[in-house]
Amino acid sequence: MIIHQITGFTNSGKTTIMTELIAYLSDLGYRVCTIKHHGHTDSLKPEYEPKDSMKHRNAGAKASLVYSDQNELQLIADQTPEKLTLEQLISLYSVFHFDILLIEGYKHAGYPKTFVMRDQDRKTGLSDFKHVKATISQGPAEQPGTTPVFQRDRLDEYFEWFLKSIVKEGSS
Repeated sequence: MIIHQITGFTNSGKTTIMTELIAYLSDLGYRVCTIKHHGHTDSLKPEYEPKDSMKHRNAGAKASLVYSDQNELQLIADQTPEKLTLEQLISLYSVFHFDILLIEGYKHAGYPKTFVMRDQDRKTGLSDFKHVKATISQGPAEQPGTTPVFQRDRLDEYFEWFLKSIVKEGSS
């Protein structure tokens, strides 16, 4: 499974880039899975909760896994007893045999990454971040060095690069 991160500072557009990249790769037939870091202080809220599994949780179950005849799975769990590492979260996907795992956030993790940069982030630079393979910028591409820089309003060029440099070359 190819692993690649989409990282950047808060409100830099990571989720927008992720959703467009997921759609692009999925349209090409790749099986894509994701992990998103929830860096906020509020608790996670499930998108929806099936009624029977909700009954299980209301009765005291700390986790409820629903599996359908269509091979669909939904897991809802309370807080884990300890903080899970990114590697532990990645291992949860090992039984699914996905082609590509995209990780949103975890900017200091040691996986290849695309850094999404706002104009105000240009002063910060990328020297604090390791394994940056590409940058997506709001403004013109002015990043010195060998790391490619793509403009946000021309994501098709980034997607083509991603397909060639990350997926086809198997870089992870």
